[in-house]
Amino acid sequence: YNSLSALYKAMFHKNKTANEKKGSGGDFYRTLNSKWDRRFVLALAASAKSGQTLYSDAYRLTNTTGKTFHELVGKAGGVV
Repeated sequence: YNSLSALYKAMFHKNKTANEKKGSGGDFYRTLNSKWDRRFVLALAASAKSGQTLYSDAYRLTNTTGKTFHELVGKAGGVV
């Protein structure tokens, strides 16, 4: 019983340490970027830049804010 208790404590401590090193979750921008087609994001950014689409509409369509939308476009390989 004693060795089982020691084994349990050692495994619990190892799991706890491993979970603490992982962090709190995934990469927000990587997840956001995976939700949208790259060509759509770049076309929407080009449309907003040319004035055909309002930036507020682009933010609404992608469910982002200004800074987040620009980060999304940057991750997709474009420039706004």
